[in-house]
Amino acid sequence: MMNLSGLNRKILIFCGIAAIFSSCKNVESDIGSDFFQSHSGMMVVDTLTVKLQTVYLDAIATNGTGSVLLGGYHDSLTGTKTVSSYMQLGAPSVQSISSTYTFDSLRFMLKPNGYVLGDSTQPFQISVHELTSFIVYPNNGTTLYNTSSFSYDPTPLGSWTGRILPHRSDTLKIPLPNELGQTIFNAIVSEPSTLSTEDFFTHNYLKGVAITSSSTNAIYGFGTGDSSAFIRLYYHNPKNVNTVYTCDFKITTTGLQFNHVDNDLSGTPYAGLNSRTPGKVLPSGETGNLSVLQPLSNLGIKISFPYLGNLGFLGRYVEILGAQLTLTPVSSSYSRDYPLPPLLSMGETLNYYTVIDSLQSSSGVQHGALVSDNINHTSYYTYD
Repeated sequence: MMNLSGLNRKILIFCGIAAIFSSCKNVESDIGSDFFQSHSGMMVVDTLTVKLQTVYLDAIATNGTGSVLLGGYHDSLTGTKTVSSYMQLGAPSVQSISSTYTFDSLRFMLKPNGYVLGDSTQPFQISVHELTSFIVYPNNGTTLYNTSSFSYDPTPLGSWTGRILPHRSDTLKIPLPNELGQTIFNAIVSEPSTLSTEDFFTHNYLKGVAITSSSTNAIYGFGTGDSSAFIRLYYHNPKNVNTVYTCDFKITTTGLQFNHVDNDLSGTPYAGLNSRTPGKVLPSGETGNLSVLQPLSNLGIKISFPYLGNLGFLGRYVEILGAQLTLTPVSSSYSRDYPLPPLLSMGETLNYYTVIDSLQSSSGVQHGALVSDNINHTSYYTYD
């Protein structure tokens, strides 16, 4: 699955290819019959060999996707995955507070986006840690990956444990230390210039946060919008205790929020697949005639056609009119609860997985033209 906003459920792929040719056989035509006998027609060849390999992807870009992923999950095919998230927060939404007001509390707010992989009936644990180093792009780039990480204090600023209901979007409120909240509150009151910008806030008060989970039964998704992942400071006017005021610290540099994934393929058919594997690929013949696509687990699929050039031997008067590639996911790898992605992009590769460009058609980039059938489990993707 190529949608990197979530740790997507694995897709197992079978595939085939059919080519349509015009050739000198079958249907008769009367054109020019006064001079010579003419025969023209169509034939379909659907026996071209398709070679499948599972590719080890060194790193997948996960920053700026609009999704916070947390938790852990295990399955026998792709092993154990543990996901955490990093982010940098911006300047306070309130730049001035009267000295007569009083600080109440500090909370980290997380709003589920409805994504869950695993058992949602069990309690889920979340911890918020203070970063001890700044989030920076590697090699002066603009990308952070599922392998990226930054140091943080192992003692959490705050923790939360409870049930997350998949079909509800109640915001989680994780308590943070009153000491930190009071310090930030005092700064807004008396030294607002020290946190008036994101740069000032991160350098003077909070470099950023790492959000982790010790849960191993599920992975949940949370949004990163203005009302989805942020710190909220509560305060009030002692003369009117019934009115609660808030000040928010939101993600303002979306590219500095990313998800980190730890993968353990031990005990799976892909246990020997890593960056040191020759070619970084495993043929499907060594993995039960299946290939798996799960990018955040560093697993992708390469499809090749070793005998495609043999079409040239069909004859000089044969023309290829069209060819269609069909990818059929294994039925057990999707369901109503874990649907197939509507878009599945394919790219031409230069070597084992260096993508040159997306597969194009006359209408633009091809995304698979998914035909979905969750009842009979006969869904498939087609590419022209």
